[in-house]
Amino acid sequence: MRTLSLGRKFNGVLAWDSFFHLCPEDQRLMFPIFRTHAAPRAALMFTSGPAYGVAMGTYRGEPLYHASLDGQEYRGLLDANGINRTPVRDRPGALGWRRGSQYR
Repeated sequence: MRTLSLGRKFNGVLAWDSFFHLCPEDQRLMFPIFRTHAAPRAALMFTSGPAYGVAMGTYRGEPLYHASLDGQEYRGLLDANGINRTPVRDRPGALGWRRGSQYR
């Protein structure tokens, strides 16, 4: 994911239940990759937490890392990478710790 380079653009970029397993610095570095793969007016969908921080969970008895930036930083990264911030779906708390966002 961190080095993705498919050489084409898509009408949707989906980073659902994957993106928020990256550390905050790696999340920041993903936005140029999203931009590179997004066609004009593409939908970008990703999960994040409700605020900046790290939360540890478990999956099948193993530790599971989650991280999130805060909403203001995500908005800045979207703007800096030319991704329209018109939220199609943004429901804080609707998914427990994670937050689902879709931008077009």
